[in-house]
Amino acid sequence: MSEEFLEFIGSKFDDPFVVSITLETQNNEEIKVLDINVNKIAEMFNATQYDSGNLISVSPDIVFDKGDVWMTGWQTTEIDIKDYRNQNVILKFSVEDAVDTIYTTAVLIDNVKFDVEDLYNGQRIEVDSLVFNEDYIRGIWFNDAKGSSYVLYCPDDFSSQAEFVRKQTKFFNGYKNIEQVKFHAIKTTKEFEEVWNNMEGHPDTGVIDDVILLFHSDYHAIFIDSSNRQYLTVSPGGFAGRGKTIYEAYHIRNLQKKKIKRIELLTCNKD
Repeated sequence: MSEEFLEFIGSKFDDPFVVSITLETQNNEEIKVLDINVNKIAEMFNATQYDSGNLISVSPDIVFDKGDVWMTGWQTTEIDIKDYRNQNVILKFSVEDAVDTIYTTAVLIDNVKFDVEDLYNGQRIEVDSLVFNEDYIRGIWFNDAKGSSYVLYCPDDFSSQAEFVRKQTKFFNGYKNIEQVKFHAIKTTKEFEEVWNNMEGHPDTGVIDDVILLFHSDYHAIFIDSSNRQYLTVSPGGFAGRGKTIYEAYHIRNLQKKKIKRIELLTCNKD
């Protein structure tokens, strides 16, 4: 959306929107993969200084500081950057004022996704940008076929979150297959104990990459199923709860010792 429409169509006040990638292996060379501006957009939407064509007027509901604001509506663009595979790149979106800063142009960006090609089976995989962390951005490939992680969760309240965390864990660790992230719905402390004690790590090192737990909890206990008084606790006395509401609980010291790189509890307090 821009204030340059309509009166400055065809002029030098041609604000650009650019998507570029910077190659860390090419002395920070910046390559434009999308380069569009006010005049190109006006041509695409059959707009002139005297005819709005297919542009949409959003004033007075949306105002910047000077002129009327016109927009295109949501546009979808797909950019192929496979020529830069196996390289570390920085993706940048930028919109600028051309010549002066009197009239404003803005771009709204949403639903950015990445398709990556699994180098082992040639299939394309859609990756939500939310699952990217710094390590992945630096270039982790899906070539780990031996690592393992575990997601244990309460099926009543955390099923959808657990599904997302499972996919996230696969990408974070660069696993080749989603099956490397073992997925267990837990209803009792006995089930938790059995799954925990049977967890297996990397066949060479015995190390488990991640264990992610999704349950309600308080300061001292994990609520496996509070309605049936199924609790794990770190309390020295082996109890869960506080005040007058105290229940006997399974103490985590009774679980087998495991080599785990990272263990994380994702929760919301039950009370």
